[in-house]
Amino acid sequence: MKRTFVCVLGLLCCLTSGFAQDNDLPPKGKPQETEVVVLRELPYTDVLELAGRIEPLAESKVYARVSGTIAVIKVKDGDRVAKGQLLYQLDDRALKAHRDATKAKLEQAQAAKDTAQRNLAKLERRKLPPEGISLEEVGKMKQALQEADKAVTLLKAEFATDELALEQMEVRAPIEGIVGRNKVSVGDTVKGSTTELIEITSVGDCYITINARVETAQMLVTRLRGQAKTGDYRDAKAPVFVGTAFEGDFPLRGVIDYIGQRVDPQNQTRELRAKVSAKGKELFPGQAVRVRIPMGSRKLLLAPEVALVETLGKAAKGFGKGGIGADELPPAKLGGKGKGGMDKGVDNPWGKAAGSRTAARAYHVYVIENNGQVAKREIKREVLRDGLFAVRDGLKAGDRLIVDPRKAEIGTTVTPKEVPLPRMAEEMEQ
Repeated sequence: MKRTFVCVLGLLCCLTSGFAQDNDLPPKGKPQETEVVVLRELPYTDVLELAGRIEPLAESKVYARVSGTIAVIKVKDGDRVAKGQLLYQLDDRALKAHRDATKAKLEQAQAAKDTAQRNLAKLERRKLPPEGISLEEVGKMKQALQEADKAVTLLKAEFATDELALEQMEVRAPIEGIVGRNKVSVGDTVKGSTTELIEITSVGDCYITINARVETAQMLVTRLRGQAKTGDYRDAKAPVFVGTAFEGDFPLRGVIDYIGQRVDPQNQTRELRAKVSAKGKELFPGQAVRVRIPMGSRKLLLAPEVALVETLGKAAKGFGKGGIGADELPPAKLGGKGKGGMDKGVDNPWGKAAGSRTAARAYHVYVIENNGQVAKREIKREVLRDGLFAVRDGLKAGDRLIVDPRKAEIGTTVTPKEVPLPRMAEEMEQ
């Protein structure tokens, strides 16, 4: 009885599984829908891809202008400060006392001068000295007025000096930016123009510094000089596009403003610099970035890299038992732009030898012919960026390229469904 029940249950499972598989298949007589890209000649911008680092537009070490003792600290580590904002106050009590005493003396001297001027003016209006006052005494009054005027002038200069000294007891931010760590504490004695108090780094727009190979830098200079009417590469306003390690695209834009004339003898590189608008992004000095420099546009027959299948030919025999000449390998594993055809750091399961045999490689794709049937085409390609490649031979504009080669079966009839090409990281010509 148990055996009969098990057999019936197994039969039911098989029938159910069969119905499920039949339901997953497309209806008989209706071709399977397959995603394709219709090939077209499209503008493509060639770029230099380089590594760079962030440099601030301005950095400033802050010093007190005069010697003194720190009385008040108005800023905390990491604060953002405005230009002219008060950062430190030196102990100015003695200076204030001296200034106040000087001010009192000045007021007394000014009062004495005013009195002497009034008395002398009265005598001059009478033209003759009144009874009891001789000409000699009139001369003394004039001399006293001159001395009072001199005293007022000296005290005014002393008062102005005290005011300037008090102003110098305040330490203010020379630039806008973010401060680093405080290097002094309240009560510390500092020496004017010698003791560093804090450092400020500008924020917002920044420089991108790139160490480019000598030949790359020279190629860029030659191109930019040709674009500039004056012959000065800076007048070409060559654009650059910048992205951080955390971004897939290149959202920041800048302009090359300097190409160094000195060659690093050890690395054989020249320094390139671009001024970049941060657009509100937080960028930090020393941060590594990726840089793209457009080098001209051309029309290419573009295709998505995912549609490409790579086949190793007869010259690749000997890598494994029986060779691998008939094996198809996805392009993400082999092929590329590095030495011997290998991208630097790609996953190469066949070892170094496979990467060195670029002559043995061939590529093919699958297309849908006019009659709706799938066909295989051998092609020649040029590796591009952003998941694209350029067709050099084997295809033409208007061909319908199957996006996913795993779904392609030669000779089968399918219904094409057109999809767009992958979007490039940014429009370089905008």
